[in-house]
Amino acid sequence: MTSRPDHILQAERAVPGAMLLSRDSIKAATHIIGTDPQSFSDPAHQLVYASVLRLHEQGEPVDAITVNEDLTAREEAKEVGGARYLYDLTEASDTKNVERNARQVTFFPQPVTSEHAQWLADVLIGYLDVLEGVSKAPRPNVPTGFADLDALTTGLEPGTLTVISG
Repeated sequence: MTSRPDHILQAERAVPGAMLLSRDSIKAATHIIGTDPQSFSDPAHQLVYASVLRLHEQGEPVDAITVNEDLTAREEAKEVGGARYLYDLTEASDTKNVERNARQVTFFPQPVTSEHAQWLADVLIGYLDVLEGVSKAPRPNVPTGFADLDALTTGLEPGTLTVISG
């Protein structure tokens, strides 16, 4: 499990717990999180979320008992912590805050685990230098043929519409 702040971990417990208590919570959570259980950092919560969605999609009742039966049939109940953990999830949650908790689960940035990953600031420094160099470079303006107008406007810039009024 990745290290996340305590309030995010509490939200991760509260969402599947609320989904075990209410069909409306299932709809609210899936509206925000979607159907991908990877939003949860804890593998146990991923399995519970997937099981809840599976049962809900099949039109089966969703509660701690049916989810435990589903996880047991898939030999995943021990990975979750069994019926006791599912009961603990329902005790640690309420259905009133499921949307807020789902947003916390979804919008907390996942850690990047790639050897190619770089900090944005490190990459932008070189890119900003390139951009600043382009903006400082003289742009070739097109002369109009009218010396007085060219002296005022330094010519016309390519790709721009110049309106002259008097």
